[in-house]
Parts: sequence; C-alpha cells; structure tokens
Amino acid sequence: MRDPSTDYRTALAHELRPLTRRIAQALAERVEPEGRAAYPFEVEQLAEGLPGELLPALETLSSALPGLLGERSWLPPGEAAREAVVDVESAVDSLLEVLRSVRERAFPYGQEDGQQVLSAYAERPLKVVLAALAWLVGTIEDDDDATCEVSLDLTPEAEAVNAWLGRQGWRGGSQGCSWTGLAAAFLLGHWVGGE
Repeated sequence: MRDPSTDYRTALAHELRPLTRRIAQALAERVEPEGRAAYPFEVEQLAEGLPGELLPALETLSSALPGLLGERSWLPPGEAAREAVVDVESAVDSLLEVLRSVRERAFPYGQEDGQQVLSAYAERPLKVVLAALAWLVGTIEDDDDATCEVSLDLTPEAEAVNAWLGRQGWRGGSQGCSWTGLAAAFLLGHWVGGE
C-alpha cells in the first residue's frame, strides 16, 4: 500500500472510505415515519418536487466524479484529495437529505405504498454512487490506468412513481410531470486514470 501522505490516489481512497460507509449505512437504515400523517396534497407536492430536489446533486456529481482522478499537483496529496471529494460529499449529503425527508414523512392511510415507491426513486442515485465509489476505492491504489463510466438510469423508478401517482388520480401520473426529465439515463461521469 502506498503512503497516503505522499500519494494522491491513496489519499483519495482514504477520503472516500468514510463517505462510502455513510452512504451504505443510510441505505441500510430503516426509518420509522414520525409525526402526523401528511395530507394527500403534501404527499403530492413531495412527489412532484422530488426530481427537482435530486437534479442539482446529480448535476454536481456529473461534474465532480470525473475530476476525482485528476491530480492537483499544486497541493499536497492529502489536501488535494480532500478538495477533490468536497463537491462529491456535498452532493451525496443533499441526496441523503432528500432520502431522509421521504423516509421520515408519515404517509396518509391508503397511500403508504407511495413512501416505498418514492424511497426507491431517491435511493437509486445513492446506490449507483456507492457502487462507483466502492469500486474506485478498491481500484485506484493498485491500478494507475483505472477507468470507470458511471451512468444512472432512473426509468424503472420513474415509471413506478408515475404509476403510483396515476393510481392516486394525481396529474403526475397521467402527464409524467417532471419525472420524465430524470427518467432518461443520466451520465454521472467517465473517469480515466493514468497520468
């Protein structure tokens, strides 16, 4: 193993490990909804606003992930790795907050299945990022020519949300609302190693 104080890739893996653990723990955590049940219009607003809440974080990830393997030679390796991870970590924090907001919301009687559908939609980007970061951590220290292309296809989850919205008789189910915008494949990044 390389010395994290002198090697950027080792320092990067060191910075990413806690982030991958946090994502994995959040995905495994089962939150019991609290408080009063949301009114149906609040659930509809949550459902319709979810794509817009995810999009800024996904856009940040699409630009930040490919830059992870680009060394910042003007900084010491540890500082460079920390700087490289800041935007990824911020975007992941946003995705985790969106997921928490869906999981903690008590859905009204008869609409409880919507929580599972919306949670699956919010979980998907985190699962993709977790897999990519775990692969990266396991590869970059030993493979100077590592490459990785990460794409996110939310089509199945978006279709499930649209179907659920349709069963509720809400406009998103018939018009597709903003779900179609995030249903298409979203290229999160292509990472190329080497120097």
